[in-house]
Amino acid sequence: MVFQTAAPDDALQLAERDLGLVLPAELRSFLSETDGLTDAAGWTVLAWPLDRIVIENLRHRDPKWPFAQEGPWQDRLCFADNGAGDDFFIDMTGSQPGVLVWSYIDGLAHMMTQSLEAFWAGWLSGTLTT
Repeated sequence: MVFQTAAPDDALQLAERDLGLVLPAELRSFLSETDGLTDAAGWTVLAWPLDRIVIENLRHRDPKWPFAQEGPWQDRLCFADNGAGDDFFIDMTGSQPGVLVWSYIDGLAHMMTQSLEAFWAGWLSGTLTT
């Protein structure tokens, strides 16, 4: 696993402005340590860098995006995917604390873990799957 250079505070603030939200403390802390994770070969992105978080979330909110009707994307903050297109996200309403995964196949969100910390521990160790 390759840790990237930390996202600077001004970039985190700009991302919050662009997304119109405050990043959850756990995600902000993670990005302050590493701006994304890849496998050792650099082929697989395990955690999106901040710029991709912004791009993907804005794309998801675009009504022209083919899956926009599967939302409400404005209430979700996607931060990674499973490599097969299913997005991991945090429910920004707080009604479902923790990390969920949205499946392109059935168009539904499923609970993964109760915290981002538990998600990373399980996902990166291979004990948590979609």
